Amino acid sequence: MSKKIYIIDANVLIDSPKCIEVLRNGEENEIYIPHVVIEEIDRLKSKSIRLKPQIREVIDELEKHINDIHLFGKSYDANQNPDNIILCSIKSDPNLKDHGILVTKDKLFRVKAENAGIQVQDYNSSNPFKSESEKYIGFVDPFTEEYVENCFFYKEGKLFQYKEGEHIIKEYEQKLWKLKPYSKWQNACMMLLADDTIPLVSIQSHAGTGKTILSLAAALNSVLEKKVYSKILIIKPNIEIGNELGHLPGNINEKMDPYFRPIEKLLMKLHKIRQANRIFNQENDKWTLNENIIEMIPINFLRGWDIEDTFVVFDEIQNIERSELRTVLSRMGKNVKCVCTGDVNQLDNKHCDKNSNGLNWIIKKFKGEKEYAHIVLGGKYSRGPIADMVIRKNL
Repeated sequence: MSKKIYIIDANVLIDSPKCIEVLRNGEENEIYIPHVVIEEIDRLKSKSIRLKPQIREVIDELEKHINDIHLFGKSYDANQNPDNIILCSIKSDPNLKDHGILVTKDKLFRVKAENAGIQVQDYNSSNPFKSESEKYIGFVDPFTEEYVENCFFYKEGKLFQYKEGEHIIKEYEQKLWKLKPYSKWQNACMMLLADDTIPLVSIQSHAGTGKTILSLAAALNSVLEKKVYSKILIIKPNIEIGNELGHLPGNINEKMDPYFRPIEKLLMKLHKIRQANRIFNQENDKWTLNENIIEMIPINFLRGWDIEDTFVVFDEIQNIERSELRTVLSRMGKNVKCVCTGDVNQLDNKHCDKNSNGLNWIIKKFKGEKEYAHIVLGGKYSRGPIADMVIRKNL
């Protein structure tokens, strides 16, 4: 069977950076890329913050396959439509015109190509870009994937955890502060949260799947019931959604109240499930947090701190940069459990993208360490039907 000749458009490379390897299929087919596509990738490299992680991976794949691809055609001309440049470049090469297959996800471009007598197809093996925190979910397939320290896997219908070279069976339902898991992912997450031999845990999930309330339940359980740590520290970046409101009135506690109010509501919810009187002070019918037991602080004020004998909940870490992550984690001293929660689909910090953010950096640097575990919460349980639609339809 003669080799197929695939001509790859920029939108296919960006959507699925591994497309060169997939379409080449070993050495079965030939890959052609128009010069104008390379120039488009180069322009996006500096202009599109949102696409930066995809562009970086595309460039890595182009470099990896530099000897397996053929560049052809005219360079970019500001007076011409890039699609028309590609079509003209294909038609000017008899081999590409007669045998080349243009692969593009642009429906209108496919219509124009077909009208010009060029073979064209969509890229059906689409494998959209995923960040490291989405690729590694904390569960592995024992038959096709390598074990990662503290990962979970199913074998013969039973749940196991890979820990220090051993396969440890985990067939039981975990409970934290009277909370029961809604899914196998929550159950495995609770196991990691309750395991004091794993001091650093990161949790990735969509909105409403329980990552923060599970972390707070584990904190209350470890401090008030097990008494493994003496206090709880909650850290959160003070990043606003949408337009900034400017300076807020009042002292530091009053200024930070809007950022930490959701945490306080979750603590009250846990208090109703099972009383946690020690974390509250009552003054004139007003309830405040007992700072000797539980303290909430914005990331800005952590430099110089020494954190010891503490259960730390580090919330929304997808909105911090690498330098901020290093600053916080380097504060952690003896007898500390740190749980980091986040969702790379809820980025509010304009300086972070899906690849370059605190959650992703943790996985990149610590995956495989015995003191670290990561899990992605799956399943159908969320805040409610509207939140479900948002996730399902990728709003």
